[in-house]
Amino acid sequence: MILSGDSRQHHSVERGDALRILEESAAVASASLTKIFRQQIPALRAAIEDLAQGKTEEGFDRLDRFGVIREMEKTDERIKAICDLHIGALKEKQSSLIVAPTHGEGRKIAAAVRKELRAQGN
Repeated sequence: MILSGDSRQHHSVERGDALRILEESAAVASASLTKIFRQQIPALRAAIEDLAQGKTEEGFDRLDRFGVIREMEKTDERIKAICDLHIGALKEKQSSLIVAPTHGEGRKIAAAVRKELRAQGN
């Protein structure tokens, strides 16, 4: 049986949280990744390593210095920017993943992406 994930991240309700329960009870041996492979750019890898180690402020500071954090107060402008970046990546045959902090915002972004894709004939 292979269960994968990170029990330090979001998890299900206690009854269905198999990975965490198995880890806590030591019923199975676990393996963990200790090196980040996805981030190929050293500055971004360092930021992700900080975040993975719980150094939130340092990680976000590194991301900010690298220029990948943009704050936008107006919801409509933020959703349009996210939509444009996502569709631009798809056009370039790149992978793109949108992560939203709430289900509501996720639905708004998904609707905007679908609307734009339809408008473009996709």
